[in-house]
Amino acid sequence: LYLIAGLSGSALSYIFNRDAIAAGASGAIFGVLGALAAYFLAHRDLLGDWGRRNFMSLAVVAVINLAIGALWPGIDNWAHLGGLIGGFLTGIALAPRYRYETIPAPFGGNLRRIAGKSPLGVRWLTIPAFAFAIAAMVWFGGTQLTGAEQAKLLTIQAERLHLDGDTTAALDHIDRALDLAPRSPDAHFARAKIYAALGANDLAMKDIGLALQYGLAGEQGREAISLLVTLR
Repeated sequence: LYLIAGLSGSALSYIFNRDAIAAGASGAIFGVLGALAAYFLAHRDLLGDWGRRNFMSLAVVAVINLAIGALWPGIDNWAHLGGLIGGFLTGIALAPRYRYETIPAPFGGNLRRIAGKSPLGVRWLTIPAFAFAIAAMVWFGGTQLTGAEQAKLLTIQAERLHLDGDTTAALDHIDRALDLAPRSPDAHFARAKIYAALGANDLAMKDIGLALQYGLAGEQGREAISLLVTLR
């Protein structure tokens, strides 16, 4: 359940959160919250007012945390929402199905008590079904990437390859990124740093110039200017 919730949160983040790379377990934790809410909902008749109060408490906690995520920068609410939905659906599917029996009450009438629970049986098939649905979401999200978004991903992969010492593969990724987005400042600056590490200062300075020309700013812009001064 935790794994499915975490993956569903990551999948929704991948589809809708295009501007950053997200990391963390909060989506899976929201999934546990959703699964517990699903349990109370599935057995609302058995648990009565106590179960309904718990369900409402969980709903309030979820709404408050999603509201905080919407107002606070740096929080991936798509991952939280995806985890909550994934955990809730998985919880509904896997919630135990109880068997009841009626017994006489001590002071007249009858009482109903749990006599056992049915095995999971075919309900386990929901796990591979959810996994397939998540894979389909990720595939769909990948088909919706624009050229600039694909270039950004390739640039990030190139930087990691460069850190791992695979310069050839890193430059290949950068070239592919620039084929998709020739005016990408991030790609030009990433290639400049690789050229600088290789000692190709002229090529590095050319790429820094293009990166600044195409809008490289902020911390990266200051880093680019500092590197340019060093290379000169």
